[in-house]
Amino acid sequence: MSLGVFFILLLVGSISGIVAGILGIGGGILIVPVIVYLLQHQSTQLLHLQHIAVGTSFAIMIFTGISNARAQHRHHNIDWSMFRKIIGGIVLGILIGSLFAAQLSEKVLRIFFIIFLYAMAIKMWMQPPMPDAHQTSQKLIFSVGTGIGLLSSWLGIGGGMMTVPFLNYCGVNLHKSIGTSALVTLPLAIAGTLSYLIAGWNVQGLPEYTIGFIYLPGLLILACCTMIFAPVGVRIAKHLSENTKRYAFIVLVMILALDMTRKFLWQ
Repeated sequence: MSLGVFFILLLVGSISGIVAGILGIGGGILIVPVIVYLLQHQSTQLLHLQHIAVGTSFAIMIFTGISNARAQHRHHNIDWSMFRKIIGGIVLGILIGSLFAAQLSEKVLRIFFIIFLYAMAIKMWMQPPMPDAHQTSQKLIFSVGTGIGLLSSWLGIGGGMMTVPFLNYCGVNLHKSIGTSALVTLPLAIAGTLSYLIAGWNVQGLPEYTIGFIYLPGLLILACCTMIFAPVGVRIAKHLSENTKRYAFIVLVMILALDMTRKFLWQ
């Protein structure tokens, strides 16, 4: 690994940790494209780049999730009732989705990622919250959770980009939506990591230092950075208004969506 790549990973890991703490996301929306970019520049002949990026992103999110959830809990930002209602559906969705992820083409995964980013930005901008979070039916919450898990398993994200808008739509204030999403990231990341580890175990043509679909150098550096900086993001978020967080969430997603679109069209 070159010194330049090392510093890029340090920078991305630090930013990803802070953003995860502020917005309750796993950091995959930053990590996935960066890992794809770095592996592409190592060799144009490497296969399964998107699968490796997704699997590595899930493994990193285990460490980010632990650090972020602990910090959110200390600041009383977790709605435990909503967490219990949604987590079963999310884990079920990611286990089902991961079974088919290895069979999806590279192109399909990238298209899913791009469409998803645009859809979430628009939804967060236009969708007003409902009046009472705890009047939303258990069946609806479980069903939406399953959908979040399914898409997360294909996109390599912690579900926060979907969980935060959905909980906010259900009437959970944005601070607790973000905190609850941070906790949701942890079991989702564990399930995703195991699924991608198994799915890529016997696959040929993977880069050196890869186990299953998990790229170990990226995992080591990025996980250390995100664990250190996620609590910093939580402390920063404490001083931000709901509207500031909402607009930051939307701007981040749109920037990444436009960048991924550019790379997809001109690759």
